[in-house]
Amino acid sequence: MRSANRLLWTWAIVSGLLFGAQDLVIGWLTELQQLEADLTAGEQLKTATARFATVLTEVRDWAAASGVRPALPPPSDKLATPEQLRRQISSLRQFLEDYERTRAGSGFHLGRVEVRVVGRAPGGLSAESVDPSQSLTGGGRSLVEALTALPGVNAQRVGSRNESGVFLRGFDRRQVPLYVDGIPVYQPYDGTADLERFWTAAVAEVEVSKSFTSASYGPNTLGGAINLVTREPDARLRLDLWNGFSSGRGRDASVHAGTLGRRYWFQGGLDYSARDWLPLPSQSGASNRRANSDRSELGGQLQAAWLGRGKSRYSFRYSGHSAEKGHPPYAGLDPAVAVRYWRWPQWDKRDIYLLAAKDLGSRGLVRARLYADSTSTYLRSFDDASYSTQLKRSSFNSPTRDGITGAVLDWENHADRTHRLKFSGHWREELHREGNLGEPQRHFRDSVFTAGVEDRLNLGPRWQALAGFSLAHLRVRRADDFRQGALVPFPTNTLLAVSPQAALLFQAGRAGTFYWTAGRRTRLPTMKERYSYRMGQALPNPDLKPERARQFEAGYRRSASSWFWVEAAGFLYRVHDSAQRYYLQPNLYQVRNWGRAEYLGAEFSSRFQLRSQLWARLNYTYLNRRGRSEPAPLLVEVPRHIGLFSASWTPPGRLALYAESRYEAARLAQNDAGRVLRLGSFVVLNVSVTCRLARGLELQAGASNLLDRAYYLADGYPEEGRNVFTKLRYRF
Repeated sequence: MRSANRLLWTWAIVSGLLFGAQDLVIGWLTELQQLEADLTAGEQLKTATARFATVLTEVRDWAAASGVRPALPPPSDKLATPEQLRRQISSLRQFLEDYERTRAGSGFHLGRVEVRVVGRAPGGLSAESVDPSQSLTGGGRSLVEALTALPGVNAQRVGSRNESGVFLRGFDRRQVPLYVDGIPVYQPYDGTADLERFWTAAVAEVEVSKSFTSASYGPNTLGGAINLVTREPDARLRLDLWNGFSSGRGRDASVHAGTLGRRYWFQGGLDYSARDWLPLPSQSGASNRRANSDRSELGGQLQAAWLGRGKSRYSFRYSGHSAEKGHPPYAGLDPAVAVRYWRWPQWDKRDIYLLAAKDLGSRGLVRARLYADSTSTYLRSFDDASYSTQLKRSSFNSPTRDGITGAVLDWENHADRTHRLKFSGHWREELHREGNLGEPQRHFRDSVFTAGVEDRLNLGPRWQALAGFSLAHLRVRRADDFRQGALVPFPTNTLLAVSPQAALLFQAGRAGTFYWTAGRRTRLPTMKERYSYRMGQALPNPDLKPERARQFEAGYRRSASSWFWVEAAGFLYRVHDSAQRYYLQPNLYQVRNWGRAEYLGAEFSSRFQLRSQLWARLNYTYLNRRGRSEPAPLLVEVPRHIGLFSASWTPPGRLALYAESRYEAARLAQNDAGRVLRLGSFVVLNVSVTCRLARGLELQAGASNLLDRAYYLADGYPEEGRNVFTKLRYRF
């Protein structure tokens, strides 16, 4: 048994390092659920008892080794009837589920929006997750890199703002909001977030919801949601230090520390990142330094939690982030594109939140989230590439200020094992202020309220059903227009969006699940889409309506195996009232609801062990987006085919090797002048090697885009060439 346990722990460590989603607790939950189903189907009591005894012994050994003191069931040899065995299985499952929800050192459980244990145990309908701190390419700091490791995700480059994002099954960053511990962090004015601003040092996992998306997220989850879950300390003292260097004179440093007590934990950290220029591929024909591409960022956070009785928890967090960056000018061939010479000398963000969970015993669990966020930015536009004069009409200095306050309240019923009912309410007040220096300041203010209900229904030992309904209401409280030197109000209105959804799950075999989902999702238009002139390049549209999408999906997941994991899904989205740019002339457009579109796609993902120390991963995504109206909406920036293959080898000794190759097919793009063109396909190869120097100390080195390929995600804005990096990390 000791030998078997040693092998099991070796598998858990390797799979946790590579994939972050598989662990022992989930494997035991899967086995127990399958055991219940087999017992109901007529399996002999003696055989079922022996299987339960094996799991119980493994849990007892693990509990003793890890210091967990659970109230475990009595020894299995005293079980004489199937009903007694069922009660013991249920008792052990309850302990494991409670442990997984509340364990320290995992993802901050109050920060989870979708409690995935029930869905993960049958391998069913749960948010996919990835552990970005274990990333083996790019130095382990890139959120975009972590997300694009999942099927259905491709990177997005917003060249006009020097920002990055992702597409999730063809939906962009406006339609897939970003959260930290369930708190929305996207900007209220344009509904977006620059993913390069979010570091991964303190992130335990990234939840990506595609199918059944919880109403607790609030509004605007047209294409899903992305939630960063904070890591908790798991010992009296935890330290995580790193220092790294990369091409383009890049510097990275991080200091994080935490402590865990009997009834509390506390942690904090500082992160610094800077780069003098973006290295370009040698075959691009230009200098290997991208002009005006420097950036510098400094951020920190403090978090404290009190651990109450049962599932009661209370946590407070404060974070601050300051940055500055340049904006590389357009480097394409279209003379109609207006070249911008921009710099952001200021980007300051401060936020606080309070998370609480109160265990009501038989009456369920109440979770509350209160948050406040403020962001100040300063944009400067210059005459030319010298970035020294502001004499032209196109030059300006523009400060902006955004403020958000909000609250989320959830109640979950845990008493009824047949129904798992959840009610959610989400309120959010959004404020945006802008105005070039010398002009009156314009104010924009929205109030958004969302209410929803969800129910998870157990239909039998192999069947589950989920149903949900949410209602989002937006009220425009203030919107200022600036015309002919004076402030005048825009028309104000209210918008309503309804989002029902349902799912059905069937457990097939010991570790597999088939699932089917259907629903309708919505996205409310942003302030920028309704009211912005976009530096003279757009006309406002105060009457813009919500986007709507009907979603259908069918899939299969095999979630627990010592050597093989597989997932396959087919999906269809029918999008109505899509908010699209309608160009009136070059460099002048209006965002309008027009056209219908259809997103038809399939995803395949597998992870498997080739040899005892060699693991591989294969992802493939097919996505065909088609217009279904005349005129048809323009669908750009998403390739039809995406493939990813990666392998990790950990030979005996101190080294770990990793290689990853990503392929994206050609795609259409639309530049700032409204011209549609085709960007070529590309293959990118990333490699790294990690050497364990001493206990807790490791040295990592590698290269992204090893072959130095030139490729584009947006016209006129080349991606980085070969980026060589090294990092020294110490964890205690």
